[in-house]
Amino acid sequence: MFLMGIGNLFLGSFPAAFTNFFSIFRNIACYKNKLGFKLKMFFVVTQTIIGIIINNLGLIGFFPIAASAIYTFFMGVDNDSKLKKVMIFTNILWLIHDFSIQSYVAIIFDILGIIACIITIFRLKKDLKF
Repeated sequence: MFLMGIGNLFLGSFPAAFTNFFSIFRNIACYKNKLGFKLKMFFVVTQTIIGIIINNLGLIGFFPIAASAIYTFFMGVDNDSKLKKVMIFTNILWLIHDFSIQSYVAIIFDILGIIACIITIFRLKKDLKF
């Protein structure tokens, strides 16, 4: 996330850069099992407010903010298939954003992330049948 944030800074997407940097702290909280509902809402609200203030890209600038807010809300969900569907949706938002700012390396990561989630969903469905 740090390197993607640097890339977004260089490409002039301040909301995406902030989202990447701020998400590092969210991920640390999740890793330490401290991401309860109140902390999730803190991350979502804080990120949304600051993202709106620093948005320099119009509508496209809201895509990373929305993607991170949606993903944060669903972090910790017990349904792996549901989480992967959320990840596909949020990766599509990032893909649109990254395409618009011409972040070609990020586009590749977005596409690979979407493919990995789709494969995982099919594997989960296959495992449930047995």
